Amino acid sequence: MAITRIWQAGAETGGIEEFTGNSGGMYDFYPSTTQKYTGAYSFKDNENNDFGYKNIPATRQLRMGFAVYGNTSTNNSDCVSFRDSGANRLVALNWKNTGEVALKVGGVQKDIEAAMNVAVWHHVGLDVKIHASDGWAVVYLDGIQVMSFTGTTGNVDIEDIIVGNMDDPFNQTQYYDDLYADDATGEGSAAPLSLLRFYHVVPSGAGNYAEFDPSTGANYECVNEIPPNAADYVSTSTADEYDSYAMNTISIGAGQTVQAVIPIVYCKRGDTTEEIALGTRYSSTDAVGSDQVPGASYGALLERQTAKPGGGAWDQTAIDGFEVLIKSRGTY
Repeated sequence: MAITRIWQAGAETGGIEEFTGNSGGMYDFYPSTTQKYTGAYSFKDNENNDFGYKNIPATRQLRMGFAVYGNTSTNNSDCVSFRDSGANRLVALNWKNTGEVALKVGGVQKDIEAAMNVAVWHHVGLDVKIHASDGWAVVYLDGIQVMSFTGTTGNVDIEDIIVGNMDDPFNQTQYYDDLYADDATGEGSAAPLSLLRFYHVVPSGAGNYAEFDPSTGANYECVNEIPPNAADYVSTSTADEYDSYAMNTISIGAGQTVQAVIPIVYCKRGDTTEEIALGTRYSSTDAVGSDQVPGASYGALLERQTAKPGGGAWDQTAIDGFEVLIKSRGTY
């Protein structure tokens, strides 16, 4: 069966646009440069009951990979959890004040714990199937299976991912980076999750197209801020117009391969019928994705492209030379 990416977050926007929102607690959940696994930022859960959350399409099979860096806690606190629409935790990883993590199913700790050293980065994978009798929850630590549970895991859909603690105040600061989640509906068993890194490139110059209207100055200069803000922007009131932007680049490390380039935009619609399509341009060829419907307020949309325009794998030459493009769709 197909495994479908439904979310990823690398923190490199310098904001929390990749999440649906955060708890807004005393210390909050926010980007930080103190610790980072990839790039310049990670997400920091700075004590107390603060967390980030992501609403996802309803599913009963979900797998999630992420990098985490924790400190010694005087309380037990969640690391990550999957919830239903009623905010009930179906499956959760829980930090112990002993420096271990425990697997919880339906809010109940199972008799399985694994050592996860603090003050170092770890890669964690969590593969879950929700089922009234034949479910599972399997945990991988740095590529090795360390905990598992089979049996009753519930009988409702997973609809939220919680990153951080949503319990009582605690003295645990956690950092998260390079998070992703896949819908794994139909998979017959759990499997280790790949260690993925999400690097960030931003507009650095004019592209082939400049049909949107800039709020001020050059088009690309209106969309290159980190973190994003609505002080300047590009907009259009005409369907099927294009805007594109030359991008800065990264160096692909030895032994690394590029699985996908993922254009991300921070946008909103002005009316109910306007849509947008995202894509890339390389070697005079456009690859435009599906039409998407922006929200009434600003939010992130993305288009995952596993092949470069014209076909073939992304390589250093393509990464150095591609443009991100947007296309106005719908009716105006």
